[in-house]
Amino acid sequence: MNESLSNPLFQLKGKQKEDLSDLLRSGSDLEAINSQLQDWELAPVSRKEIDEFFRIYSRDRWTRRLDLAAQEADTILTLVRNSSDQVPEAVLAALGQTAFSKIASGKIEAGDLVKYTSLFLRAREQNRAERALIVQTERARVASRTSTEKALDAFARELPQHPAALEAFQQLKNQLLDQTEHLEEPA
Repeated sequence: MNESLSNPLFQLKGKQKEDLSDLLRSGSDLEAINSQLQDWELAPVSRKEIDEFFRIYSRDRWTRRLDLAAQEADTILTLVRNSSDQVPEAVLAALGQTAFSKIASGKIEAGDLVKYTSLFLRAREQNRAERALIVQTERARVASRTSTEKALDAFARELPQHPAALEAFQQLKNQLLDQTEHLEEPA
């Protein structure tokens, strides 16, 4: 690491380091790199200094990228987990893994995290709609059963003067209630 202190490439500004790293990744030779340094009004460097710079800078850049990816993915997952809705864990895992891999690869653009967040919000909204539909279906089933019971009870109050009709009515009532119980039961 002491050599890196004397290596002039580590004294470059942030954008210059990025540009030099891009040149090295694209396979530029020593002459092309020194030409770029000359354009920046810097002295030429040796192959050893370039290799040292690339090795250390690439490792540091990759570490920063992974840290950022983990931080961003954790932030998205925390946002999702803290929402009032229960989102399936598989959705969370896929969202976090996709965000992490995109950020880690360096291929993420500013709008990508917005896309992932809006995908989550859409999935959450669908989840809410599905749960609301289940609740609504259950309420309708209960209301149907209740209204059927009320109508049958009112009719039954009229039958006491006919015992045979009352017994036939009780059998019919039980059959209807059994059918209503099994009608549109949620899965």
